[in-house]
Amino acid sequence: MAKNNAKIVDVSTLIQAGIDPKTGLPRKVVESCDAYLKEQIKQEIRKNDRQVALNRYVWTGLPQGLTSDLIERVLYYKGQGAFFYMEADDKFYFLPYALDGTIDVYGRYTGITPLPFAGGTTSTDGKEKPWIDGLKFKPIYEPHIEELTLDDYLHKCVLIKDYSHGIAQTITPMCELQEGIIDTIAECIPFANTALANGTGIAGMRVNNQDEQQNVQNANAQTKNAALTGKRYIPIVGNLDFQELAPGSIAKVEEYLMAM
Repeated sequence: MAKNNAKIVDVSTLIQAGIDPKTGLPRKVVESCDAYLKEQIKQEIRKNDRQVALNRYVWTGLPQGLTSDLIERVLYYKGQGAFFYMEADDKFYFLPYALDGTIDVYGRYTGITPLPFAGGTTSTDGKEKPWIDGLKFKPIYEPHIEELTLDDYLHKCVLIKDYSHGIAQTITPMCELQEGIIDTIAECIPFANTALANGTGIAGMRVNNQDEQQNVQNANAQTKNAALTGKRYIPIVGNLDFQELAPGSIAKVEEYLMAM
């Protein structure tokens, strides 16, 4: 006699635990996979934005060990850096920095300590640890007319920022400022893809109970996500058979690309 493996699974318990009954994966994982196209596009735009930023200028007269790419990379990811000399290995460095001391009447740092560009660690108070404990430099803010002395080389530095700062002495790195624009641009191609599939007309389906509603939710996580991934229906509990959630004239595919 064949063994009967039929069983009824308590779907509601899985749903309450945040598990998609159909895939067995956490619902957040399933929803995040839906926006895969957008995330891939964002990576491509970030790459292009980084290439443009790192090749904006050609720095000349740099000491051995420093290149245009390295300086622009620090500025792009950190916003600002300090140019200083280390007697220990007879080399010049350009690294991010943090306040080490007080500020003057204009709010400018009177002392800084270099930070690692990458791979830095944080202390128990959440602050990034210095590159070398006790290493401190005094920033120079005016043109140095007199001949440089050994003390200037050993204890002073020059601060360089990616763009003009406001009242605060630190700025937000361009890689973070660009993120909002990159996110908006990255949506245009998925939206255009949706327009090709169904004219971006996302509609609601009338359901009779919560179980039916959950089934539709599993298929279309949310309205914007449905538009980004070419889905058409999201659940609505009500008496109407059909509701248009993206009213108005349907934009043409080329209009999305022009917006991008």
